[in-house]
Amino acid sequence: MVNGDVVLGVFTAILSIFWITQSLKFPGGTADGVPGAGYFPILVASLLLVLSIILIYQGFKNKNVYFDIKHWSNDTKKMLVMTIVVIAVFFALWYFTTYIIACLVLTFGLGYAYKLSIKNNIILSILFSFGTYYVFNNLLQVMLKLR
Repeated sequence: MVNGDVVLGVFTAILSIFWITQSLKFPGGTADGVPGAGYFPILVASLLLVLSIILIYQGFKNKNVYFDIKHWSNDTKKMLVMTIVVIAVFFALWYFTTYIIACLVLTFGLGYAYKLSIKNNIILSILFSFGTYYVFNNLLQVMLKLR
């Protein structure tokens, strides 16, 4: 049986190393000490790497098994597959359309996969999609363009 902590730890360690190497291409800072574009991603990815190593160590030490796919019901397996498909569709739509459309499809698809009522699913999808768009564009100044 594969330990979930070890698998997740290795995955996040690889992801953090990738982001550190990508962030090294950005300017590190100015001569007067102002952090540059690479400072924050390197800081977060380094913290993620340290936590990943701790998680891998704990996984080998404790040998906990959190779930066994063999004992999952068919509904649970369908939810997992639908989640993966909906996330892949989200990234494809975001590339070819706009964030709002992609996020609406993502949240509605996940709501459907996890059996939310249609009314709640529509409300949640609209609020989450437009809410995250507003937060990123207006509060965080990360422009998610509407083509």
